[in-house]
Amino acid sequence: MEDSSATRCESTRSDPAPDDARRRVYRLALRGGAVKIAGLGGRFVVTFATQVALARLLVPDDFGRYALCVLGAELLIAISNLQLGSYYIQLRSSRPEASLLPAVLMQVALSLIVLGGAQLAAAPALAALGGSDLLGPFRLMLLGLVPVPVSIVLRASFERDQRYGRSTWPGIVALPVQALVAIPLALQGAGVTALVAGYLAKETTECCILAALAFRAMRAKRPRFAPGEALRFCGPLVLTGVLAFVYWHADDGLVAAFLGETSLGEYHVAFRFPHFLFALNTPLVVVALSVFSRLRDSDRDLREAYEAITTVSAYAFMAVASVGVAVTVPFIRHVLGDKWLPAAAPMQIFFALVALRCPLGYWTALYESRGVTRRHVAPTAWICALVLLGGVFVTPVAGTAGMASVVLGALAFSLVVLVPAYVRKLLPGCSPLRLLVGPLLVAVGNVALFQVIRRVVPQTSVLALVVAVALLILFDVALIACVERRRLARARRWLLA
Repeated sequence: MEDSSATRCESTRSDPAPDDARRRVYRLALRGGAVKIAGLGGRFVVTFATQVALARLLVPDDFGRYALCVLGAELLIAISNLQLGSYYIQLRSSRPEASLLPAVLMQVALSLIVLGGAQLAAAPALAALGGSDLLGPFRLMLLGLVPVPVSIVLRASFERDQRYGRSTWPGIVALPVQALVAIPLALQGAGVTALVAGYLAKETTECCILAALAFRAMRAKRPRFAPGEALRFCGPLVLTGVLAFVYWHADDGLVAAFLGETSLGEYHVAFRFPHFLFALNTPLVVVALSVFSRLRDSDRDLREAYEAITTVSAYAFMAVASVGVAVTVPFIRHVLGDKWLPAAAPMQIFFALVALRCPLGYWTALYESRGVTRRHVAPTAWICALVLLGGVFVTPVAGTAGMASVVLGALAFSLVVLVPAYVRKLLPGCSPLRLLVGPLLVAVGNVALFQVIRRVVPQTSVLALVVAVALLILFDVALIACVERRRLARARRWLLA
């Protein structure tokens, strides 16, 4: 699949697409990106408010137990998720809807098999690990093995055609359902069960809405699907997903083993809030894959699109993440409560991780757009090895901040050393690190400016925190407009031509 796909592109990939076609792709991408960001902004507000409410109602031990449930459930999701969404988006077909129903049924079948095995193995596995008291919440959480990966395939049916609104709003509608389930249960003292029930309600609601919206496409006559081709494309992605699970969650296991459930709860919250930003970036990677797939037959167009998306993402995420680094301590003190102050240092480290990970993550979409997925495995394997080896030695000595530093260092090695080489191999002369110079200037400026602001406006209340954040945002907008004024003007003229 990979070699033949690359060969098909060889003869035409130097020819740029006509300007009208490129403008249409970019306009749809900008509109889709705006829809995604607006929708995810709404998701962020609702999720943020829900998490703050739950953090005040529950104790770190509850979040630690929830993190253990997440650890097991997401490993099984990584194993059962066939990554058919990415395959569907890049599929070269005049009738892609004919592949949707077989893809959904294939995913459902595997998810049910894994779910059945997991339900049977849950009791003896938890007993062996000394976590029998988590059996009920864990079995409840396992029910998410079906809706989570199926939703990914269903969203892809809209994202392939750049209909991003339809893939976005079901997730927004599902979030209030999570709050309506989790908060009343927390008020009744349900503890970890409240968190699990809210998660399951959200995922199930979103999947049902997406299935209803995609029903017409799934009724396409003469369903057509090539399982062998799909598995050749998706196999490396599944392996990468399992490895990614390891480096995203092995640190949770190491913190629990060396430091206990209370520290795990603090570490989980420290990870959770910065990664709201990562959740905002994930759908933008899908937008990038859709754009790259439409422009993949021209190296020039593909490089232009990659550089534009990387630059915009770098400015957005580095600016916001640097604000997060600056205001972490007053945010915890005035919003979450003093009991969460031990989470401050790892939270700042995770904000820095998100600032680096989000803009440099689009290289995977570059390769997937040309049907190549085997390159994903090596960088992820390096991250896993470094996180596991470093975490074992550092966590007992340096605590949660040490573990977070190991994760940041492993990810930085992959993104700064390995990824640029992969990008240059596909797009000669393209340097993703060079695109980060302006965004890094904005990030450093944010941290420095906050040191000045907190002397003028002491961070003694929520209002003072809001004022500081507002001033930093105004500074970001002004600095970006100044640094990138020529590029912004050129892009505006080109899109409006």
